[in-house]
Amino acid sequence: MKLLEKSTFLLLTLFLVACSTESTVVETNLSDFEITILSTTSNSIELKWSESFHSKGENVFYSVYLDSNLLKEKTQERRIILTDLNSNNEYKLKIVAFDEEENFKEITEKISTLSNQAPRSFKIENANPENISVALYWQRATDPDNDQVKYNVFINDAIVFQNLETTYCKIENLTPNTSYEVKVVAFDSLGNETYDELTFSTKDGVFKDSIEFNTQASLDAFGSKGYIEVDGSLTITDGTSPSDRITDLTAIKSLKKIRGNFIVRLTRDLLTLKGIEIEEVRGSLIVENNHFFESIEGLEKVKHIYGDLIIKENVRLKTFIPFDNLTQIGRILTIANNGVKTIEAFKNLEVVNHIYIRNNWYLESLIGFHKLKKMEESLRINDNTELSYIEGFTNLESVNNLTLSDIKANELFNMTKLKVVKGSLSISNLPNIKNLIGFSALEEIRYSDLSIGGNKSLESLEGLNNLKSIGNRFSVSNNEKLNDFCALKLALQSYDENYYTIRGNMFNPTMEEILNNDCKN
Repeated sequence: MKLLEKSTFLLLTLFLVACSTESTVVETNLSDFEITILSTTSNSIELKWSESFHSKGENVFYSVYLDSNLLKEKTQERRIILTDLNSNNEYKLKIVAFDEEENFKEITEKISTLSNQAPRSFKIENANPENISVALYWQRATDPDNDQVKYNVFINDAIVFQNLETTYCKIENLTPNTSYEVKVVAFDSLGNETYDELTFSTKDGVFKDSIEFNTQASLDAFGSKGYIEVDGSLTITDGTSPSDRITDLTAIKSLKKIRGNFIVRLTRDLLTLKGIEIEEVRGSLIVENNHFFESIEGLEKVKHIYGDLIIKENVRLKTFIPFDNLTQIGRILTIANNGVKTIEAFKNLEVVNHIYIRNNWYLESLIGFHKLKKMEESLRINDNTELSYIEGFTNLESVNNLTLSDIKANELFNMTKLKVVKGSLSISNLPNIKNLIGFSALEEIRYSDLSIGGNKSLESLEGLNNLKSIGNRFSVSNNEKLNDFCALKLALQSYDENYYTIRGNMFNPTMEEILNNDCKN
């Protein structure tokens, strides 16, 4: 009985040992391994895992499960990219290592995607500014979620381009010599964005030379560069090719200042200066010999001319602008040989040395020059044979030389504040005037002559009553109806009789007769 019990115990012990050994083999054939996350986005996860070694050197295979869904089966690769995932979501990842005998070891881990990410940072690489434009280049912004990236471009917080797919743009219509802030925003399909910004300044807009245009193409090409100033002279004229004559000046509307002369001369198809916006000419502004020129519209914004303003030999000129903004002409104003009928202009002109208005055969009315107070040189209005109405120069106090001749006006304009003519005063060949009442404030002809001649309707010198002195010669001649000299009594009281000439008039009194009140026939 004891022997039987010992045998039974021995058999039971051997059986238990055999079972324990099989279980150990299952547990120890494959070594542990671990998962490493390589990268995570909103819709993908890249990962790898370390190798699980077989205790007997046998092949080890792997299967990959995501939320119980088999993704890979019996692979020996140890790297995988999980795609098409949902953003900001948690998944259960299971990787099973096993051998041919289906011994296995598994590892389970929770993994999560990110919320959708903005495009990665980038840089504006280059800004190439010109006078009125800038070319921008920037790096391509990549998206962590592989979304399509587009770009919006802002300048001074105003959007100028939207939904660009390129990494370049050109911003135009800027102002020369101006600082700007530019921002490029990269964004994905969900509106996530990143940006870069910089500050740049446009070029000064100065063309540092003189230039002449004789074709429309050359003028347009220059205008496209947006210069605001020419550091020299600018000339517009026609070349030899009739097919590309200048007809339109709009292309150079950005120009504000000419440091030399601005000349428009000998054009054939240009009808107007409309389109330009020049404000200052440091030299002279000359518009002459333009055969079909009809209007000087386009010079409205001119404020200062430091040389001459010459408008002449434009025989078809019909429209004369007011020049309301012009306050200064440094030397001479010449308006001559034009076809214009009315000049109503220069009401704000304060400075000019000479004014010559002559040989405008169709000119009928002249109005303006109300702010002129002093002229250091000459005022000459002559040979405008149809000029019948003059209203202007009402605040002129002194002038060097004053000449009025060959105009049709019935009466002189009222220079009610003119007290001094420093040089000479000449009034001649005015067929319709009857007196000189317009000079009622005149007190002095300081250094030179008083000449009144050939005025066939002049009857009286009324208007010169306050004239006190005549600097040199005094001549009144060939005024066929003139018979009243009484206005000269004050001027002749201390005058040298040797310089006195009165002849060819209806009445020709001596100086003594005038002083003795025998001055009117």
